[in-house]
Amino acid sequence: MFATGVLSIPTAMYGLGAIGGSLSVLGWGALNTYFAIVQGNFRNRHAHCHSIADMAHVVGGPITREICGFLFIVAYVLCAGAGIVGLSVAFNALSENAVCTVWFAFVSCVLVVACASVRKFEKIGWLSWVGFVSVYVAVFIVVVGVTTRDRPAAAPQTGEYDLGYRVLAYPTFMVGMTATCNIFIASAGTSAFLPVISEMRVRQLPFSSFYLPLTYIRNLATTTKPYTHVWPSCKPATSPSR
Repeated sequence: MFATGVLSIPTAMYGLGAIGGSLSVLGWGALNTYFAIVQGNFRNRHAHCHSIADMAHVVGGPITREICGFLFIVAYVLCAGAGIVGLSVAFNALSENAVCTVWFAFVSCVLVVACASVRKFEKIGWLSWVGFVSVYVAVFIVVVGVTTRDRPAAAPQTGEYDLGYRVLAYPTFMVGMTATCNIFIASAGTSAFLPVISEMRVRQLPFSSFYLPLTYIRNLATTTKPYTHVWPSCKPATSPSR
């Protein structure tokens, strides 16, 4: 969830302003945490539920299960696609080879499919740590790198400049809704906890594996992501991936 919001939340906070963006991150994060608690408690009462589709079957029958299952698959296909695109961009950035981006995307797809083909999460648990550490270190490097400069790279080299930092913003309806949806999606991946709970020896919602990570993600979102966007880009804002 932290990785998906690295590029989306900074732009959203620029559109909503510092206060509005921070409140939106905290509010949606708290709401998604509450939804995750409801899901976890429901799963513990119905041990045969291993996904949202199974829960939908308990609540609404087979038709509801098929509908939710389809939506669940679509959502995770989009997540997988985002991961493939991000990995191909990373290959392009790190390689000086003239290989076409399509080939990098193909290699990324093969890697994602290979990792996703493992049947149990316990076999690929180390990948979660590798992914989190790599993303966290990358964001930390960007934050340190851009905040130690005298002025943003996009700012004029001499004279005054407008950083573009706004405490309060007055976005249009489209900008506000897009920013809000991006912030919501950035912490809405808690449904993926359900298959993991199914493999836990103690199938509960302990503080160390549930509440603490979600709180940590919200804190990182409100403290690091504004710097990865506003400071390096200056006004007007651009994506930090550029």
